[in-house]
Amino acid sequence: LVNTVVSPDELMPTAMQWAEEIADNAPMAVPTAKRMMRMGLEQSYDTSVDQLMAHLGGMFQSDDFKEGVQAFIEKRKPEFTGRWSVVIKTIDVSVNGQGLYDISSSVCDLVDIDEGLCTVFIRHTSASLLIQENYDSSAKVDLERWLNKLVPENDPQYTHLIEGPDDMPAHIKSALTATSLSIPVMERSLMLGTWQGIFLWEHRHRQGVRQLVLHMGE
Repeated sequence: LVNTVVSPDELMPTAMQWAEEIADNAPMAVPTAKRMMRMGLEQSYDTSVDQLMAHLGGMFQSDDFKEGVQAFIEKRKPEFTGRWSVVIKTIDVSVNGQGLYDISSSVCDLVDIDEGLCTVFIRHTSASLLIQENYDSSAKVDLERWLNKLVPENDPQYTHLIEGPDDMPAHIKSALTATSLSIPVMERSLMLGTWQGIFLWEHRHRQGVRQLVLHMGE
């Protein structure tokens, strides 16, 4: 498909002009496309597709999408802001058995709003989320020992043992903790305290991958 033919000297200026027009007309779509291409190099195909669909869903709910439709109806130039009203992203976290895994940096890296609220949700029933001290590792050790003592394995009252002795205890531990966390965002940063970290708490002994969903709204 040929849109126009220019001389070699006019090639780059023409390309830049078109690029600027595209960027002006798609302040959300262009950065999203670039971000998806970068992330796609480091993630599986299925994860990349899931994130692409989540981003598209966020764009369709944005004020810019509504403005674009309204401007088309009114036959005028749209006034885009390039701001997301809702952003949804996913994170895959590899785990190597029971314990607390600090995921603070992984969550912070995906914050994509200026101000608002970031909700982190875990899509599992045998792992959970926690905000806790991230300075002294002994706090992690004490928490893990305390919860294992509170909810021991091999309790004769358990009947749900399909996947082993850690099956039902993992569900109970998840029920006692949290499956979602909400953290304020200001100046594109999570407003965590000095010693606060976000942790994924794995309650099973086996290795695996846990998936988190981030929902960010301004």
